[in-house]
Amino acid sequence: MYIAVGLVLICFVVLAVWSTWFKQRPDAPALMPGSLPIIGHSHLIIGDRKHLWNFVRHVNESSLEHNGAIELWFGPNRYYVVTDPEDCLTLVNACYSKPYIYGFAKEFLNNGLITADVSVWKNHRKLLNPAFNQQVLNTFVNEMNVQSRNLVLNLQNEIGKKPFDVRHYLITFTLSTISRTSLGLTAQEQKQIDKDYAVAIEDLLALYCDRFQKVWLHIGFIFSWSALKRKQDKLTTTLKNIMNPIILKRKSEMKTKTEPIYYDDAPGKFKPVLDQMLQMSHEQDVFSVDDIREHLDTLVAASYDTTSSALSFILLVIASYPEVQEKIYKEIQEVLQNMEDDFTKHDLQKLVYLEAVMKETMRLYVAVPIIARQIDVDVKLKNCTVRADSTGIIGVHALHRHPLWGPDANEFKPERWLDPSTLPTNPVLFAAFGIGKRNCIGKLFAMLMMKTALAHIIRKYQIIGDIHNVECEFDVVLKPVIQKRKSDLKSNYCITNNGIDSITGRFKPILDLLLHLADKEQVLTDDEIREHLDTIVIASYDTTSTVLQNILLVLGSYPEVQEKVYKEVQEVFQNNEDLNIHDLSKLVYMEAVIKEVLRVYDVVPVVARKLDTDIVLPKCTLKAGSTCILSLYGLHRHSSWGPDVNQFMPERWLNPATLPTNPNVYAAFSIGKRNCIGKQYAMMSLKISLAHVVSKFHISGDIKNIKWKFELVLKPAEPALIGFDLRS
Repeated sequence: MYIAVGLVLICFVVLAVWSTWFKQRPDAPALMPGSLPIIGHSHLIIGDRKHLWNFVRHVNESSLEHNGAIELWFGPNRYYVVTDPEDCLTLVNACYSKPYIYGFAKEFLNNGLITADVSVWKNHRKLLNPAFNQQVLNTFVNEMNVQSRNLVLNLQNEIGKKPFDVRHYLITFTLSTISRTSLGLTAQEQKQIDKDYAVAIEDLLALYCDRFQKVWLHIGFIFSWSALKRKQDKLTTTLKNIMNPIILKRKSEMKTKTEPIYYDDAPGKFKPVLDQMLQMSHEQDVFSVDDIREHLDTLVAASYDTTSSALSFILLVIASYPEVQEKIYKEIQEVLQNMEDDFTKHDLQKLVYLEAVMKETMRLYVAVPIIARQIDVDVKLKNCTVRADSTGIIGVHALHRHPLWGPDANEFKPERWLDPSTLPTNPVLFAAFGIGKRNCIGKLFAMLMMKTALAHIIRKYQIIGDIHNVECEFDVVLKPVIQKRKSDLKSNYCITNNGIDSITGRFKPILDLLLHLADKEQVLTDDEIREHLDTIVIASYDTTSTVLQNILLVLGSYPEVQEKVYKEVQEVFQNNEDLNIHDLSKLVYMEAVIKEVLRVYDVVPVVARKLDTDIVLPKCTLKAGSTCILSLYGLHRHSSWGPDVNQFMPERWLNPATLPTNPNVYAAFSIGKRNCIGKQYAMMSLKISLAHVVSKFHISGDIKNIKWKFELVLKPAEPALIGFDLRS
């Protein structure tokens, strides 16, 4: 009884505390729907990264609908999401501190500009600003050209191959460029950054995201005992052990030199950010080795993920709008006198339309869709007051789609950036690099690097893809989902503008069609899509491979048949080009051979049906509750085929008059409405593969003495030996 009373009292206390936490003041923003006792809105962020992005987007849109501010809670922590541009500027100018969630990265970045306390940030930002001015950045242009050329060269490896994940190449490019310009690495040091550092930083950023979604791990004591904390410590140590030796080595080198260090192994000379910081450390007695490492780690970590994601989106957008891509290409042609030259700083300034495309892409597909501030004091906004000891979220995604952009706010229109009079008067509405004084120090660097890379890619390659069906995930930065075909990054093709290398034909995979149905018609769950795809793959691969084997064995057994097939293929093939759909329709004799092999050596000799009702046949009745086996093997040897039913005679298919009148006597792909959905696909696949094989090889084999076994499909019991000799 005492226990029961105690539990009741605890419940009352908990509810009282909860009601105090969540009590709405008259001047507070609207509370976002969906809050639960104690946990608030925490349950809404549990899920995968795609779910998290959908939540972030929903919160942005909800804030827009409620006069530009809403309130939500994660456990005892209050958040305000602000999307009115004037209120956003008011908030960031009043609050410079970063909230506790940025503290997740404190152990790694500590006094880096993103996570530093306000006093440290003000001092260090002032010291570092000169390292990112335009004059210094211009010295990096030659190195950016070098790395961009390497990127273009690496992409050439994918020409003529299957669709590929372009983000891998963009990450390598971004890391190499940042590492060279910020650290001045040797080739060996660069390899370690490209390999070990990249993997560790990717894992660490994902870990921070995991911790954010598991609200109980926001509590430091609980997190300190978690497996996630042990993993974080290991990754942080790995990253520090990579960066510290680089700094100490460079510091030692500078002590032995009287002149500033410049690196001459690139076409131009530049002074890495590391050298500039070491020089300040020596001359002005600022920046410890730890400070330098933290700033460099911040620079590399913050740049590589955001920049590679932004580049991914921009390439996808350019691929999706051929007329935009053509305009960029023509602009590059006008700027460069020689299309093989590197881009100078003056050339890059003239790429006005390319810059407009970049900005418009970053507006619609912003890599960092939210930024946060710790609210230290009550801040009066236009329609409400946000309270101290809370977290303020600036909804960048919503700012970029605010009604002030006009009725076409959700449309991709790079032309809007070419006429300043068409842009919103409030500059806060474009916040791809943050807003206020604590914005991104590397915004000019990022724009310069991306513009150089894009110019090199577009002058060499035509890009094909489609961004309209891309699904995104939120993993510290917003990025396309690479793992699923919903992302068209995996269907990027590179085609050179000079037409030397090309990839012919584009297709829409069945997965994309199913995903389109699921999205547009609200049918097919993820499980159903997986089940259909598994069925297609499993049902196809074993049957088709066995059929191909049987056809090759038959061709080897009947040399005169093989010769007829070869001559037909020669007549259809022109200059050994690939077959098109019209060529396939001309391979009449080959199709007859395929059908006759499927009849005589059918790989699926039986199909079954469950009898739900009594079925009356001409001579008997089949009872309900039974299983009926339809013998396709028997149908294919039915007497209606004629006296030569057991003989291999492909010619029978060339004269319809010699075939049985009942089409059900041929059932290689089953019969009735529940027949094989992929029969036309299978026939096309068989024709194409056989045409290529027969055109190159003379086939030898013998099917007459093959013994068969039944393993769901009928196949040879022992290895069926087939010989291939090159045709002269």
